[in-house]
Amino acid sequence: MNAVLQRELVVQARQARTYWLRFLAGLALATTLGGQMVTLGDLARAMGLWRGAPTGAELFAGLHTVISLVLLFTAPLIAADSIARERREGTLGLLALTPLQPFEIVLGKVGAHVIRLFSLWLVSLPVLMIPVLMGGVNWVDVKCAVAIEFALLAGGLAAGVLASTLATTWTNTAGLALFLAFVLGQSIATTAGLAAAWVGQGKVGGIGSLPGSGVEFVFAASVFPWAAATGLPMGGFSPMLSLKGAWLPPFVDAALLGAVLVTVTALVLATRFSGRRIPGLLRQETSGAPVPQRLWEKVREKFRGRPSPTQRARWLRENPARWLFAFTSPAHTDRVITFWLAVAVAGFGIYANLKLGEGEVLVFLAPLFCGAVAVGAALVGAASFRREVEEGTLELLLVTGLPPRELIRGRVRQLWAACLPALLMFGLCLGLGLLLDSENGNADAASALVALVCCATAALGAVPIGIRYAVRRLNPLHAWFWTLLTSAGPPLLLGGASSMLWWGLTRGTELGDAGGKFAYLVGFCLTEFALARTWFWLAANDLDTRLFMLKPFQRRPC
Repeated sequence: MNAVLQRELVVQARQARTYWLRFLAGLALATTLGGQMVTLGDLARAMGLWRGAPTGAELFAGLHTVISLVLLFTAPLIAADSIARERREGTLGLLALTPLQPFEIVLGKVGAHVIRLFSLWLVSLPVLMIPVLMGGVNWVDVKCAVAIEFALLAGGLAAGVLASTLATTWTNTAGLALFLAFVLGQSIATTAGLAAAWVGQGKVGGIGSLPGSGVEFVFAASVFPWAAATGLPMGGFSPMLSLKGAWLPPFVDAALLGAVLVTVTALVLATRFSGRRIPGLLRQETSGAPVPQRLWEKVREKFRGRPSPTQRARWLRENPARWLFAFTSPAHTDRVITFWLAVAVAGFGIYANLKLGEGEVLVFLAPLFCGAVAVGAALVGAASFRREVEEGTLELLLVTGLPPRELIRGRVRQLWAACLPALLMFGLCLGLGLLLDSENGNADAASALVALVCCATAALGAVPIGIRYAVRRLNPLHAWFWTLLTSAGPPLLLGGASSMLWWGLTRGTELGDAGGKFAYLVGFCLTEFALARTWFWLAANDLDTRLFMLKPFQRRPC
């Protein structure tokens, strides 16, 4: 374990992205702190941004939320490629030839990731001291924040290590790691929410706002712990625990202890499972896949579906790259899974809208699902051409005479085909649900529609933006971060600027009226379109000038 740990730490210390990740985490925290502390005077009070000057507990809760989000996504993605990369590069067998046991190999990699994430968490300490020195932050806030962040770290590492031995490509391991982390976190949240409703029933300050029974009750109990874990609803953990009665603090302590124990146990089990699976992976590389896996591949190939001969001929005639990528990636499987997931989520929202009389569920799920699709599209786009670059086949594609623009366009269309049907289906279901509930007059329908269109536009625009970062050979994790930042940051800013401009031109109207929302939508979509077109041209230019052969963002020497 010590040899693997030292090797991993030396490799990470020599990579610039390790320090850039810490810098960006500190920058995000400082930006969050500045945004919370800055007030805009009369305009801020007119828009209802702040009730007054933020307290130290509120600032601490906001910083804790940012740290939790960073750990929630970073921990699974960092560990997702630990064993899978050794398998792709063929170095797993070399590690097996050493005196190290398989469990020690996995444990050394896990230890390196723990140290790496702990160093990332240490960046937040100087920023967290500011709200502590302001006052209002006590031991309860610190205890809850540390327990939640440690549980996210351990659970994310468990999901990443487990996914790293179940898949090979970075896209599959990253997607599986995020899915397993979400399943583990949602299981803990649902259990905590149901237990809180059961324990607090009939007590003073009990959770009486949750619905009585049925699907709506389970949904509310599943979502409530996520909101409570941020500490934002009531301006900190200590104010929230002091307003719900004497039964809540002991229950929260037990729930946090249980979450930490569950995630640590999951990390230990995932490490043991990965260590036991390494010999089996080595046998598969020498003797082929086992019989159950070969049978599963046959079943999946049979029901996977292929484009029709006419469609294949049209793709081959119009864009050979589109035809090639359709056969070398599970685009059809991704499209089917995303489509039926959208149908299930929209069906649940319509059911809650009609049967339970809660139109807010569909309004809440619409932008949430499309935002998740946008995040997934950015992840897939950031991992594009990774296999071609690693195997050296990208240069072979370029010498075939296929223009780089057609190559990029084929990959963009292939990725769009995986998410576009789900977005259209969910948009139709949202429109149907709001039409059926028009008599109730849902006031948030326009906002939900604007958020859905913005998230769908961001999902389509994130694909060419991510491809450009992938062509410049950025690490998939960093490419995914820059894709999210590029596809979300400028459109949000310019969309808000368009809404403010509309509000300034039409004095006497409210900032959130229909005209302001339409102006925001136009500014967001136009900015996203301009960014997608620009990054598409940059990616094609990088392939045309062979800049992808240099280091990430390295300039050609004069």
